[in-house]
Amino acid sequence: MSNLDFNLSDETTLNLGTNQAPFELTAILNLGCPYSQDWWLANETELLRVTSTGYLNLHLKFWNKTSPLLTAGNVANMYIDYSHPDAALAFVQAVFHQQDDLRAAPDTDAYLRGTYQLAPLATSVIVAQQVVEEAERNQLSSLPSFIVNDELVAGSESTVVAAYLTKVFDYRKDYFSWKADDRFTVIPAARTPERLAKEAKILAVIAKMEKREAAERSSSD
Repeated sequence: MSNLDFNLSDETTLNLGTNQAPFELTAILNLGCPYSQDWWLANETELLRVTSTGYLNLHLKFWNKTSPLLTAGNVANMYIDYSHPDAALAFVQAVFHQQDDLRAAPDTDAYLRGTYQLAPLATSVIVAQQVVEEAERNQLSSLPSFIVNDELVAGSESTVVAAYLTKVFDYRKDYFSWKADDRFTVIPAARTPERLAKEAKILAVIAKMEKREAAERSSSD
């Protein structure tokens, strides 16, 4: 059983998808964090696809982390209106796509008010403090950080999360469970010849993915 403890209520979290989805992903981001932006832009299309098709229950939380580099993002986080999730998602998407402008603005509040015609929410201070406390309680240190089916995945390795989810969703979702080492493993089940044949094909695809990713990492070193 996981020791992670996050409040995923609609008051503090932008929730997408359905509670009946076979996979659950909690992403802790910051609108001014370039690593959060990199992850979002790389995975945005697939994340929205698998939440809309019922495969993924996605929870987006925005952490006001103390850092001079995150000052603009901490301000922007205060403009997310969790009571209107569609508008909140549109705002998050727009800010990530235009993050350079956010980070360059001499007056972040003036930029956000003028660009998006929005104002900070009355509850934003309370929400921000709750997320800060959750981050401390769960000993988070990196942005972005992710919880995938109750397993914490943090740092640069988290960029593979959506790619693996997307590949697996192309097959029978009940063959897999998530492990903390960023890989899926076959769930023990009745070992019929048909199932074994399908599992072999799936595992072969995953092995090729891992080999390609290892080669890409080696070439970039």
